[in-house]
Amino acid sequence: MKPDEFLNVIVKRHTVRRFKAEPPPEADVAKLLEAAARAPYGGGSPPWKFVFTGDRAQIEKVGAALKAHQPDATEEFGAYFVHAPVLIAAAWKPICYPAREPPADLNDPQAWPKYREDITVGLLSVGHAIENILLAATALGLGAGYIGPSHGEFGFEEILSVEPPYRVCALIPIGYPAEG
Repeated sequence: MKPDEFLNVIVKRHTVRRFKAEPPPEADVAKLLEAAARAPYGGGSPPWKFVFTGDRAQIEKVGAALKAHQPDATEEFGAYFVHAPVLIAAAWKPICYPAREPPADLNDPQAWPKYREDITVGLLSVGHAIENILLAATALGLGAGYIGPSHGEFGFEEILSVEPPYRVCALIPIGYPAEG
């Protein structure tokens, strides 16, 4: 790919809020997951999980959960994803690092090593993967949107069977654009 072709994908990428009913081919959806997997991450292993669904009832449940917690969410802003043929939920987990400071009592086996949770690295890492999905969708001629962030207060995890320690942080509707 020539540099100008890649830059054109970046320039062409925009949020799509209206989708055709026709779902994208499974092979294209798999390419989106592959694009996410190629994103940089911190912490030694990817701190993300992506849940793909084309199940209308499940997508509508996610929409109802959003509207229950954000009554001002409309089909133009926030809840437009319910009409997409595919919904991707991006989930992340905090990354745990060994503490950099030694414990006060080096002889205490319970105190060494202590771990600290790094929320920033986990969220930044999943953000890189989300951007790869959005750019890959554009390159494939698909439309995509981005609804986020959320941090577990909507109940998306239960609807989409996302187990702790993962937390859904964003929704990405995917489909063929119905708008020009």
